[in-house]
Amino acid sequence: MPPVPESEVQKACLHWLKTHPKVAKVWRNNSGMIKTERGGMVRLGEVGSPDIMGFFKNSCVFFGVEVKRQEVYKDGRKKNNAEKKLSEPQREWLKAITAEGGLGTVINSVDQLEQDFKIYFSTKKCKKK
Repeated sequence: MPPVPESEVQKACLHWLKTHPKVAKVWRNNSGMIKTERGGMVRLGEVGSPDIMGFFKNSCVFFGVEVKRQEVYKDGRKKNNAEKKLSEPQREWLKAITAEGGLGTVINSVDQLEQDFKIYFSTKKCKKK
């Protein structure tokens, strides 16, 4: 069983988030460098910023989701190694989001994202002020 491409996981996560009743707004956050027509380089986004960003309804609480490709062992079992693949700037971003009361997570499937949301909402008081 080949690994699911990161772009497919991102699409599935965005769809799930856009239909989640507690999500007010969500977007794909592109970051990196692109070459201009004149040969120069332009930076997009902040270094290490999550692939998906958004905020929850009635709370203004921010979330950031870093998506990593799902790795698979030869026998078909899924590896749970998304956390190990984070760069230091990515790790810092997620840590900062979490430190301010938001949800900063790294996932490699919609199932994992759904589980992280359940854990977050069972431990945080995310309600209207």
